[in-house]
Formats: sequence, structure tokens, C-alpha cells
Amino acid sequence: YYITNNLSNVEMSYPSFDVDKKYTVMQNIGKGSAGSVFMCKSKRDHKTYALKQIFLDKRKKSRNKDTVLREVQNTPKVGSPSHCSLSRAFFDRKQDNLFIIQDYCARG
Repeated sequence: YYITNNLSNVEMSYPSFDVDKKYTVMQNIGKGSAGSVFMCKSKRDHKTYALKQIFLDKRKKSRNKDTVLREVQNTPKVGSPSHCSLSRAFFDRKQDNLFIIQDYCARG
């Protein structure tokens, strides 16, 4: 699944991806009905990020692949200090989950 986007600082190719190859997952920092959020560290730049795992569900319009991708594409455009910036988004190998890497905001 490949989407091109003019946002040069955001990787928007949505490749299948093994999280463990590029990130060290440190702890679960949140869980909801649509997914989980983990604190992780990049093995490349050693920065701490928030890793959001969204469980895709074809039966629910709010969690199908197209709806979730649209939401991801709109995230970097917000430009508000109260929003953490998106740096990467990708699917797992089975295409059951979408993962979003965002800046880690220690106070929410």
C-alpha cells in the first residue's frame, strides 16, 4: 500500500514493517478500544517516540483502512502546539494494524 504525499518531513509510504527492527519498545503508556500507545526509542537517532498501534477493523467505518489513512494524512497539517507531530506511519506485515510514530510528549 503506497501513498505519496507532499509532506517532506513525514514518511507516508505505509510499508509493511517490523517494529522491532527500528525501534525498542520500552513500555505501554495507554490502551483504548481502537489500539494501544507505547513509548519507544529509535535505534537510529536514539530519540524517544510515541508508537500508536491502531487495530484495523473492516466492519467498522471509523477503523477501516481508508478512514484511518485519511486521518493519518491530516495529522501533520494540524500545526498546533497541543498536537505532537507525526514522523512515520506503517502497517504490520499482515495489514491488521497501522502503526504511527509521533513525537513523545511527556505530559500528554
